[in-house]
Amino acid sequence: MPMKILVADDEIIMLDSCRHILEKEEGLTIETACSGREAIEKAETFHPDLVLMDIKMPGINGLEALKEIRRLTPSAIFVILSAYDNFSYEIG
Repeated sequence: MPMKILVADDEIIMLDSCRHILEKEEGLTIETACSGREAIEKAETFHPDLVLMDIKMPGINGLEALKEIRRLTPSAIFVILSAYDNFSYEIG
């Protein structure tokens, strides 16, 4: 069964770059989302194994989306993507 990866970022260049890199690997199914809300909606049906999530997105931010996706898919692994050089968020 392929590993399912959800990439969520509001920057299209990041989504395209991640997809380009990941599509080179066999055995992966990739979905993308441009907002936290879209990431949650996709996670409801896609049930990702791995989520690559930006923090700052319009509407629901990445950390809020992460909490909801964790509730929907508790076994998912999360990797937070950020361009910030000062990282002081608390993940609960």
